[in-house]
Amino acid sequence: MGVRTGLGIVLVAVVAATGAAVGLGWGGGGTRAVCAEFDTTYGLYDGAAVTIRGVPVGSVSALEPDGDRVRVRMRIGERGLPADVRAVVVNASLLTDRRVELVDADYAGGALLPEERCIAKERTETPIGTSAALRSFTGLLDEMTRPGPDGVPLLRAVLAGADRELGGLGPQLREQLRALAELTSSPDVFLGELGAVLDNSAELTTFLTREWGDLTTALTTFGPGLELLESSLVIVKTMVGKLALAVEPMDRLFNQHFPYLMEMLESSVPAVTLARVRAEESRDVLDTVPGVLAMLRAMVGEAGVEVGYRGPGVVVGGDPVVLCAGVPECVPLPGAARMPLPQAVLAVVGGAR
Repeated sequence: MGVRTGLGIVLVAVVAATGAAVGLGWGGGGTRAVCAEFDTTYGLYDGAAVTIRGVPVGSVSALEPDGDRVRVRMRIGERGLPADVRAVVVNASLLTDRRVELVDADYAGGALLPEERCIAKERTETPIGTSAALRSFTGLLDEMTRPGPDGVPLLRAVLAGADRELGGLGPQLREQLRALAELTSSPDVFLGELGAVLDNSAELTTFLTREWGDLTTALTTFGPGLELLESSLVIVKTMVGKLALAVEPMDRLFNQHFPYLMEMLESSVPAVTLARVRAEESRDVLDTVPGVLAMLRAMVGEAGVEVGYRGPGVVVGGDPVVLCAGVPECVPLPGAARMPLPQAVLAVVGGAR
C-alpha cells in the first residue's frame, strides 16, 4: 500500500510539472527564436538557461559578437512576447553561471516582438563584473587618499572631522553599549517588547487602511486651513507690532498721568457729595416750581405780560388842589399832597408834569 501511494505521488508530481512546463510555453508544442543585444556576456554560454520570473522557458543557442555589442540568440517555448520586453543577464550567485531573464514578458495586448527583430541594447542590462567593481573600489580609494586643494587627503580630513565630532563621547557610547548589552541579555523580554511594537504597528496600519479615505479628505482640506492660519498669524503679528508701539504711551499714561487723575477724582468726591446733599435739600424748592409756573401763566394775557408796579411816593407841602392838578395818582392831604417821586421832582424844578 505504501509503495502504491508513493508511485501515485510521483506520477501526480510528474503530471503537474509537465502541465506547468506546457503552461509556460516550454517543454510542450513548438519553439520560437528570440535574440537580444548586450554590452558584454561574461559568464554566459551556449545552453545557458532563459527564464521568466526564475522559471526556465528556454536556453541560449548562440553568442555572436557584433562591434560594441554581443547578439545572444535564444530558443524558448512558443509564446507571444510584447514589443517592449526587456532582457537581463542575471547572476544566480557568485559561484554559478549566468542566465538570461526576460522581464515584462507577459503579453497583455498590443504590439508583439517579431522573431526577426532583436531586443535592442537600450532594453538590456548586464551585471557589474568583479573586475569592474574592484576598479571602481580602487578608484574610490585613490580619490580619498589623493591630496585635495588644501593639500590634505579627503580620507584624512574625514577621519580628523570624525575625531573632533566623537571626541569626549566615550562615556556616552559606553553607556549606550551597556544598555544595548542589557537589552540583548534578555532576549525573551526584548522579543516580547518587539512583538508588542509590531502588534501596535499592525493595528496602526489597519486603522490607516480602514480610515484612509477620511485621512485623505482631512489632509486635502488641511492645506487651505494652514493658509488661513498663516494669514491669521500675519494679522496677529501686525497687531502685536502695533501693540508694542502703544506700550510706551500706555506706560506713561498709567505711571505718570493716571496718579494725577486719581488725585483729581479723590478731590472731587467732597464736591460730588455736597452736590448730592444740596440736590436732596432742593427737592422741596423744586416741588414749588409747578405753582410758580401756574402763576406766570396767569400773568400772561392775550396782549402780553402784565406786571404790577407802583413807584415811590413823597408828600409835598402846599395847596393840594394846585399840586394834584393834572397829576395822576396824586392824593390830596391837608395842606399837602402825596404824589409819585418823578412828578414831585418835576414840580419842584418847575418842569412839565
